[in-house]
Amino acid sequence: FDSIRADGGQPVLQTRLLHNKVIFYGSDFLQRYLSHFDPNFLFTVGDTFEIFQIVGVGFLPLYTIVLLPIGIYFLVSDRPKWLKILFVWLLISPIASSLTIFTPSTSRAMNQVIPLTIFSAYGLIYLYSFIKQKRFFIFLSSFVFCLFSSYLFYQYFILTPKIVAEKWNDGFNQSVQYV
Repeated sequence: FDSIRADGGQPVLQTRLLHNKVIFYGSDFLQRYLSHFDPNFLFTVGDTFEIFQIVGVGFLPLYTIVLLPIGIYFLVSDRPKWLKILFVWLLISPIASSLTIFTPSTSRAMNQVIPLTIFSAYGLIYLYSFIKQKRFFIFLSSFVFCLFSSYLFYQYFILTPKIVAEKWNDGFNQSVQYV
């Protein structure tokens, strides 16, 4: 209604075409749907709801920011028969999460991880095939994987419980025992 009031003096037909339930809910759904492909959600922030968030960690590991475009490029250029299924899977997976509040949600969009991981894996495979020094590449990719795993371990087990403890209702047992 606020949008309609703000259009005061405009033709009624224009106001009704631009400000109706279909346009409002459609644009809201589209915004929620596209938020699942936001680089902040994918690589740095993750879930928007603090209780389910790992502080400083996104939906995907940060190193996949390099592997994803490479994998998508080479898969599209190779055109395997199952590529359409993978893209349809990627496009369908955030629909259920887009119909709810607190989007993007990592738990509701978990099906989105599978095609993104396949794209990243193909990126890693194609990088490996182009690198001349295979041992160095294996060492470097293993080092990056271990580095990210230790970062994830620190964020998940040490930092996140300290930051989100109040949201997890931490301290109730101690309060009851004290009382």
